[in-house]
Amino acid sequence: MSTPVKMASRTVLPDGRAMFVIYRRDAANSAPERVSVRVIAKVLRAMTFNTAGHASTMNVQDTWTIRNISYDFRVAPLGEGSEMLMIKPENEDFVFPAGRYGLVIKGQAYDFTVAGPITEAAQCLEGVKAENGTFYSECRRPHEGQL
Repeated sequence: MSTPVKMASRTVLPDGRAMFVIYRRDAANSAPERVSVRVIAKVLRAMTFNTAGHASTMNVQDTWTIRNISYDFRVAPLGEGSEMLMIKPENEDFVFPAGRYGLVIKGQAYDFTVAGPITEAAQCLEGVKAENGTFYSECRRPHEGQL
């Protein structure tokens, strides 16, 4: 899991049929063959413990985290020696479910959101803040609350 992301995505796609065209100066010499698009899940609830060990659960606002769940995309130059790349899904019929994602290129994520109601459990997390760190699990009731 990543450090929590506190800002909403600024890029919203109307549906999950996505291909990407990117420009990178280093692409002509070192373009990867594949890149991943990772799920960025909303943290809906968090459980904390007081000094007496009693647990309390609260809803969380405006917090997301990058998950280890990803989709592989193919990369191809848009011409010989091109610094522009076309990034397409492995399967031409692939459609992103509604939710937030990060296109990861050389360790940097470019995030976007696919509009629509959240239906995938991977898009919703609950956190437990313990003495030795924060741990996440998929929401038991993902449709509760506002994603």
